[in-house]
Amino acid sequence: MAVEVNNFQQQVIEKSHEIPVLVDFWAAWCQPCLMLGPILDRVANKYAGKFILAKLNVDQYPQISAQYGIRGIPAVKLFYKGEIIAQFTGVKPEYEVERWLLTHLPKDANASNIDMEAVEREFNKNNFKKALELVGKEMDKLSPLWQIKLLFFNGYFEQTKELLPKLEAENYLLKENLTELLNYLLQEKELP
Repeated sequence: MAVEVNNFQQQVIEKSHEIPVLVDFWAAWCQPCLMLGPILDRVANKYAGKFILAKLNVDQYPQISAQYGIRGIPAVKLFYKGEIIAQFTGVKPEYEVERWLLTHLPKDANASNIDMEAVEREFNKNNFKKALELVGKEMDKLSPLWQIKLLFFNGYFEQTKELLPKLEAENYLLKENLTELLNYLLQEKELP
């Protein structure tokens, strides 16, 4: 799950001192950007906790795009400790993006130790409690979507509801449906 950048200094530069931040410089009119976006989302979900995916619309933030020398999009830059450590321009197949990322992710990054494959495996077997235990105290390292899934299926409805605003625009139907369901479940909980 990606975060839409609205404060580059805080969400990218400062955050990259805690965990690597992969920035997708894109625009809505750019067809290659629309092809690369879902690829980056899937890779980010697969490696949740290892880096943060941030999306920056170049039309909304031309000054930041100019500052980082964006001349063609999609442009992808990996930030760590406030610096660009790797970058590419254009669309790549998912396996190439994944290989590129694994090659360039810093080994000393203060990223999560969460084994997302194990979490996903337990979650898919409906072992929601075990999946949550595997995450432990590193819940904040997961994407908002994964946090919501784990909290919801473990019965933490109020915490789930608090996270709903973090869901991205492309998940608006999920957000609406979950909001209705959570309102119902929380009402039922309050009834005698």
